[in-house]
Amino acid sequence: MDRLNYFLPYVFKSEYHEDNLTRAFLLVLKYSPNAMLHFFDYVMAELQERCTQRNINIQIENINNLNFKNLEIYTQVRNFRDISRGQLISVLITDMKLDRDILIEPFDRNAIYDGLITINNEITLFIENKPNAYNVWDGQLNPALKDLEEVKDIVQLIPVPSILKWSTIIHIFNRLYNADVLSHQEVLLFRDFFDHIDMFFPQLNPFDNLSLCKNNFGLILRRTKNILENIANDSFQVLYMTNYEYYYIETKLAEVSQATLRIQFDNEHPSEWRIDIVYYFGETMPQARKFYVSAKFSALTDLQKKGWKIQSNLNLSYIKSKLMWIRSENDEKYFKYWNGIGKDNICQFEKSQMSGLLKDLNKKGIIVFDKEKRDEFQVNFTNTQRPTVNINPAFSISFSISSNDATEKDRNGKLIPFIKEKMIEGLSIIRTDCPFLK
Repeated sequence: MDRLNYFLPYVFKSEYHEDNLTRAFLLVLKYSPNAMLHFFDYVMAELQERCTQRNINIQIENINNLNFKNLEIYTQVRNFRDISRGQLISVLITDMKLDRDILIEPFDRNAIYDGLITINNEITLFIENKPNAYNVWDGQLNPALKDLEEVKDIVQLIPVPSILKWSTIIHIFNRLYNADVLSHQEVLLFRDFFDHIDMFFPQLNPFDNLSLCKNNFGLILRRTKNILENIANDSFQVLYMTNYEYYYIETKLAEVSQATLRIQFDNEHPSEWRIDIVYYFGETMPQARKFYVSAKFSALTDLQKKGWKIQSNLNLSYIKSKLMWIRSENDEKYFKYWNGIGKDNICQFEKSQMSGLLKDLNKKGIIVFDKEKRDEFQVNFTNTQRPTVNINPAFSISFSISSNDATEKDRNGKLIPFIKEKMIEGLSIIRTDCPFLK
């Protein structure tokens, strides 16, 4: 049975299984000449780059010299189907770039090839699909020794693989889909393939445009990661805050540790969400001490005029655990206290002393330490074995971008530079440069 017969669906495994993804993808290549040509071009470009990086001199067949009319595509096959000559190329499709050296050579194993594409019997691609790169076993990229025994003298096995990213493939398909070059049948095929990805493998999407994220929190979240990786000096500085579900750039600054993008959804109106650019200054005692030396309240009010929201955000912690937060109803009074006579109180207290300080700050209108907060203090400190309390008079600033505005800016290629510009603007209250951005 031909598993790529469109009318014979592959029903042996669940829709979420990688074999169904492979079949869907190969069907697009089978029925869309545009998709096949652009995929082959991507395979060759990545292969050539890998050969160049490793000083391997191989003559790769030019795409213009190939006859794509004589094209055979298979999935889930156990042999190379009557290959008689030409180049044999190993292709891995996964979710991230792999830079490690992988030598392709005949390997003694019983292979089942996820995909097999033969072009005019001059080039054969044998494909391994791994949606999660952590599941890649290098041996799976090698052809089975027994499959090459009879043709080893007439087939050229390329010694390095072509390693492709699903996000790039989907990006290429999206570009084709929007370029008005596809036939009507191809448009329908691409649309069905995108729906398949969105439903069963959304994590593979390129996240290169909010308009593709369809108001889905998970997809928008990944797009924010993609944005931060585009503007950060080093993509390894982009980290994930699991408890609060947001990505941030690790700043390595004394006053603030994170430059954050947070997504806020309206539960009653799922299509109405926003992206907040947020800095949490002074979240720890060392940060707070440095922040209140570096910042001036006039700089904060200047940010307010530009659409930023400012907010006091005092927290009490024990060792490294933040245990409660206390608000203020007067941000200016709060800031000027810690910036002035309160500097010496940014320290560690015995818990009995801390209770008295908080009551005094409440009386002066600097914080709101009401009955609810007094009870919370008892639960977190008074009635526990924790002997001390750290007081961290944090201060946050945030700039909001509505879903409509963010999507429109992203569609026009303006969102990334806009976010970078706003991050620099927000940091200007403590310094003129932004060392963690490109």
